[in-house]
Amino acid sequence: MVDFMGEVFRAILILGLPVAVLTFVVVGWGVRGGRFDGLEEIGGLDKQIEALDKQRKQAKKDGEKLPGEKGLHGKWAKMGGGFYGMVALYTWLRIEWDEALDFMVALKALFSFDIGALIQAAISFFIESIMNFVAAVTWPVYWVSNSNTAHLWIWFLVGWGGYWAGLKVIGYGMASGWPFLDQQQDSGEE
Repeated sequence: MVDFMGEVFRAILILGLPVAVLTFVVVGWGVRGGRFDGLEEIGGLDKQIEALDKQRKQAKKDGEKLPGEKGLHGKWAKMGGGFYGMVALYTWLRIEWDEALDFMVALKALFSFDIGALIQAAISFFIESIMNFVAAVTWPVYWVSNSNTAHLWIWFLVGWGGYWAGLKVIGYGMASGWPFLDQQQDSGEE
């Protein structure tokens, strides 16, 4: 029982809380930017996220780009939107953070004027970024191989719970009139 509870706690810290915070920031930014409307009805935000994903797919077929698909919100939309896209975005950020730190360490070649090492570091960073994107989009494989647990279902439930909690906090914030979620404040910039 202690092992089980420890696994739940570990999953909450490593996956649930970060996904909840990221959901609040990314979807909240979309609410603030006016990307979602009609949120008064129950499930309105979920319906709007699905509609945005359908719009994005149609725009992609037509060779267009939706306005406001920049930054984290754009990355989330590219990774599928909704729960799947949010966990993919978190996975991507988690992997990229380590890669970015490694790249900064490799930049010491800039100060030693070793152009070959600098080019090698840049090419390596580019290739790793592509591989990290693939790993993020296939996040279930990443979490299966990196969670080291016999209770993988806990991680999926905690990840979904984090996403759900982030959406619920946005709903509460909108109902309470939090200034961060006020659509009138955003200039459309990300």
